[in-house]
Amino acid sequence: MNKTTAERAGLHVHATSDGHYTAIVFDAQIGGVVIDRQNVANGDKGYRVAKLSDTELAADTLDLRVFIDRGCVEVYVDGGKHAMSSYSFLAMAHAPSNS
Repeated sequence: MNKTTAERAGLHVHATSDGHYTAIVFDAQIGGVVIDRQNVANGDKGYRVAKLSDTELAADTLDLRVFIDRGCVEVYVDGGKHAMSSYSFLAMAHAPSNS
């Protein structure tokens, strides 16, 4: 991710047509990377934060590696200096069938 003047920048995963999602974002106000589940249809509505150092905040780029499966999101920041994981599920009406 390149340096930006945006307050928040990132992506939505497990997004559904009715507006539910898990957000993975850089949040400039708190100075960290966030897994935000405030808008999920199922499960806890919490969030996880990886606070970045002053050196990381001053850098021109931020390396994010994101792994997503049916029920989990993993985020690795700057080559694994920070690592977070969280449950994240699609709304049942939007989950793919196994048939």
